[in-house]
Amino acid sequence: MKPKDPTAPKHAHYHEHDPLPPGLLPEDTAVASANECTGLMFTPPENDAQQEAYQELSPMAIPRREPGGRAHSKGCPGTGKRPEKRQ
Repeated sequence: MKPKDPTAPKHAHYHEHDPLPPGLLPEDTAVASANECTGLMFTPPENDAQQEAYQELSPMAIPRREPGGRAHSKGCPGTGKRPEKRQ
């Protein structure tokens, strides 16, 4: 067997598998995933039923549609026609 080289770098212990100290994280949270944490949706609701279902599922504040209001755009903001041109 080859002897260990005393000049070789030593293994770094990052302690990523150590148990967390008590009280570090909140005891009870309503967040179950990254999407709920950020409030992002993969795709916007396509109709009123989907919008209402998402509002019931999510503990986050979801904007309410006013009756007779226009549907939200599926495009990104700022992608419309602009009078000025960027340089």
